[in-house]
Amino acid sequence: ALAAAAAAHAAAMESAAQTAAADKDAALELQAEAAIEDKSEAIELLEKEINAAHAEELADVRAELTKRAAENQEAALEAQLEMLQASGESNKNAAVELARAENAAALAKQKASMESAFATERAALESETTRAMDSLRAAVGGETETKIAAAVAAAPSEPELA
Repeated sequence: ALAAAAAAHAAAMESAAQTAAADKDAALELQAEAAIEDKSEAIELLEKEINAAHAEELADVRAELTKRAAENQEAALEAQLEMLQASGESNKNAAVELARAENAAALAKQKASMESAFATERAALESETTRAMDSLRAAVGGETETKIAAAVAAAPSEPELA
């Protein structure tokens, strides 16, 4: 009877050791999966930041080119007006059209400035949103890692002999 009890006790200890090892393996696997997910999210976030920076640069270049084109058009129109005035032509229609064109050029220049300001503000907001999401992910990720670490610590590493 004593031998049977010892064998049953040994079988129970072996079963407990196997269960503990399986629990520890599962906890380590969860921890590895969480780490992989965190790295994937970090990569996605970095890609978004890079894309936002490229979009901001493109918007700035576009706004600058539009502004330069408007300035060039305005300068050309002013030169035409000076030519008309210098030659003594007093064609009212030409002067009115030229004034309208100058107005349009001024509006285009103003639009370019506003687009540039908008692009800068948009990029700043996107960057701020990205930082806020990073903080949120870090907070959520920290809770997950704490739970996994607690599960690993709670799993017995060696069976206790009684």
